[in-house]
Amino acid sequence: MQRIRTGVFDYFGTNEDVLQNSAVGDKWNAFYEGKIEWFSVQFSDVATRMLFTERERAGGTIRIATFKSVAVNWLPPMIKQFQVQHPEARFRLFDGAYAEVDAYVRSGTVDMGFISLPSELPGEIVPVCSDRLLAVLPAGHPLAELDAVPITAFGTEPVVSLVDSTNRDALRVLDASHVHPDIRFQTADDYAMISMVESGLGICIAHELVLRSDHHNVVVRPLDPPAHRTIAMAIPPESEGKPLVRTFAAFVRAWAQANP
Repeated sequence: MQRIRTGVFDYFGTNEDVLQNSAVGDKWNAFYEGKIEWFSVQFSDVATRMLFTERERAGGTIRIATFKSVAVNWLPPMIKQFQVQHPEARFRLFDGAYAEVDAYVRSGTVDMGFISLPSELPGEIVPVCSDRLLAVLPAGHPLAELDAVPITAFGTEPVVSLVDSTNRDALRVLDASHVHPDIRFQTADDYAMISMVESGLGICIAHELVLRSDHHNVVVRPLDPPAHRTIAMAIPPESEGKPLVRTFAAFVRAWAQANP
């Protein structure tokens, strides 16, 4: 029986941890990069030809891949202001986590994607702004008495975390300090993570841009040492020459600087 199971896993290029949704770290990354990302890129290429209108392919519509915090807190006011100057512009948004945004950009499905640096995506990478990483604590937590939460606290306190594929910023900071977090709960959604902290299930690291529109009863403190992510735009080679895309990219940088 074990030989049959092993043969099936080998045939499909997977393993029991992936099928039971318990794969983390290198195991999940290997499966994603070897199977899921390849399929998503191929599917996106076919879908682009089938679904997009002639106007969209010609550049009258700006196609943007983005993660949730930018989609919620930046793009609505940003697009509204841009359309005052460019009423002809149309937009189509593709929401997703970091890995999904990367796949959209890599396949040329979108004209630009909002990403977190560093990145190895092809095309032009345009830094936009810095976004702090902050500690989020339940109300009344002892660490809330501090002006800043030591990053080492995440090695001793119960931690609520995003899943690995969307948690690269926090993992980078923890790895740099050689901290191994005691992760008790994982979710793919920023606001679900903060809700778990509000319920006292642990502490977490969240982006300041995410917290800007959050109303949970939690305490937010800087990290010690301070940490941040750099939000950037990735413009694939297929879109570098589109005038409306170039105009919007320049507008994004100016808007972000004027609205820190």
